[in-house]
Amino acid sequence: MWSKAEPCEVDVKNTRVVKSLQLALAVALCAVTGVRAASGTWNGAQNAFWTNSANWSVSPYPSGGETATFSEASANTALNTAGLPGILNIVFDTASVAAYTIGTGTSQTNILRDGGEVRITGTAGASQTLDTTLRLGPDSTTASYSLRNDHAARTLTVGAIGGMSGGTKTLNLNGVGTITVEGPLQRASSVLDITYNSSGAVNLNGNASIRQIQINATNGVINLGAGTTLTVSNGGGSGIMAAS
Repeated sequence: MWSKAEPCEVDVKNTRVVKSLQLALAVALCAVTGVRAASGTWNGAQNAFWTNSANWSVSPYPSGGETATFSEASANTALNTAGLPGILNIVFDTASVAAYTIGTGTSQTNILRDGGEVRITGTAGASQTLDTTLRLGPDSTTASYSLRNDHAARTLTVGAIGGMSGGTKTLNLNGVGTITVEGPLQRASSVLDITYNSSGAVNLNGNASIRQIQINATNGVINLGAGTTLTVSNGGGSGIMAAS
């Protein structure tokens, strides 16, 4: 004879609590992993601070390994970059782009991440300025960086370059337009090499200290500002080289 099975008791209340906790944990994890910087376009809708996400097309604001694009007019064209932990790419694009000034002076340092580039495109409607000390990389990692001006009638100006801390840093100067470094260009504790690929003029208006410079440009011109010293030191090796 079959015996009657005992009813199975399920603690519905505790089961619901566990499921609620699992759901809450999943939501929390999504929130944490979702709050990451993203590539975006500046509109300057609220003020001049880079780190205010309300000024960008994305939230949070672009930083780290992202791209910041400037492609339109804005009520805020002189940006304060205080608190920015670095950026991979800065791009100035389109005929509508305003003339921007990024930074509040060379006392403000901005990190261009390894492999990064600051670029004026061939359609950009205005010259652009980084009024800051541009640091090539956050640490001693050996890496390359680029200043690129693809518009012959525009000028890309950088306040100064320096503050590096070890490793070999290669700065590529690319494009067809003028690139100007107003202040010092210093290797600090890094090895600093320059590769000049641009057919536009390069103006060094502050003292510069590098290991070597490779000139690949055809009819390229490097201008040294009045009283400026360019120190090339490669331990007895070649310091200034030109492609045949």
